[in-house]
Amino acid sequence: MDSALPIQEQNRIIEILKQYCTSEIEFHSFYTRRAAHKSFIFFHLLVPGDWDVIKAHDLTVKIERHIQSELSHSEVFIHLEPLNVEESYDDYLRNRE
Repeated sequence: MDSALPIQEQNRIIEILKQYCTSEIEFHSFYTRRAAHKSFIFFHLLVPGDWDVIKAHDLTVKIERHIQSELSHSEVFIHLEPLNVEESYDDYLRNRE
């Protein structure tokens, strides 16, 4: 049976993500799972819609590696979304209702 990561690990990941947040970079829809010895981390990363793919990809790789350096045996899944598009917040708003 799998379960969420311990709260202290979740908080550490959130602190890492906050290091990358600016007026142009946000995250939401954060959740975690642990199955056996493997940790799974999922979230949506919002960046400016006019960023090119390389710039956005480079940021996701940097964040993935940062998290993995703190939490070994983790898989990080980042769903990239444009910050300035209303639909990017649909799941976030739906989950808050």
